[in-house]
Amino acid sequence: MSLISKSIGIAGAVLALAAAGTAQAGSIVVRATGTKAYPVGTKLADNAKVTLKSGESVTILDGKGTRQLNGPGTFTTVIGGGTAQEARVNNVIRNSGTRVARTGAIRGTGPVARPASIWQADFLRGGTICVANPASFSAWRPDTSKSATYTATRTSDGKSGQIVFGPSRAHTLWPVADLPIEGSATYRITGDGIVNPVIVRFVPMNASPTGLESTISEMMGKGCTSQYELLIDLVNVVDDANPTAG
Repeated sequence: MSLISKSIGIAGAVLALAAAGTAQAGSIVVRATGTKAYPVGTKLADNAKVTLKSGESVTILDGKGTRQLNGPGTFTTVIGGGTAQEARVNNVIRNSGTRVARTGAIRGTGPVARPASIWQADFLRGGTICVANPASFSAWRPDTSKSATYTATRTSDGKSGQIVFGPSRAHTLWPVADLPIEGSATYRITGDGIVNPVIVRFVPMNASPTGLESTISEMMGKGCTSQYELLIDLVNVVDDANPTAG
C-alpha cells in the first residue's frame, strides 16, 4: 500500500471515530513498529487491551491525545490527562505559532528541531502544506545559525515575494502583501543554500480546526504529512504506559 493510500485510509478511520464520538469510538493506531497484529489504521474498542512483544511499539490516538505503547506487555488503550489534557490539545490546535507549544515526551528520541506550531511548516522540505489562516501563515526553518533570504515564485503566474529570516529566527510570516495565499497554489522556492528549487503546494483547510480527530483526518486526507506527524507528537500524553498483568 502506498503512503498516500495509507494516509487516506487512516484519515477515513480517524474521521469515523470523530463522527462516532470519543467516548464510544475508542482509539486508532497512527504509528506502528515491528508489529503485524496492529498495523497503522487499526481501530481499537474503548478500554481494549493491546499486547506487544519485545521490540514492538504502537502509537494510539483518540480525542484526548496520543499515547505510545512499547512492548513487551499488555496495555490498556485508555488515554488519561483529564480536562488539563483536553485544554492542552485545544491549545496545540489553536496555536498560530506565536507561542511555543509544550510537547509530550517522545520515548527513545533526543531533541529535534521542529516547528512550535502545526500552522508553521518547514517549507524547505517541499511537499503539501495545510493552511488554516492564509493571512498569518509562518514559514519555518530548522537552521537558525545565520540570516537567510528566499524567493517564493507562484508557478501559475510567476508572481514572487521574499521570505526573510533574521539571525536566530526560526520562523517568519509569509509575504502575504506581495504574494497572498489564495486557494490551492504551488510555489517554487529558491535562495540561500538551495541547490535545486524546492516545490511547495498550499492547500486550505475546510474550516477553522476544532477537534483533534477531525484536524488530523483532514491533514492526512490532504497529504500534509509533516504537519499531522507533528500534531501526533505535540498531543502525546506523558505517562508511564505501564503494561497490565497479562
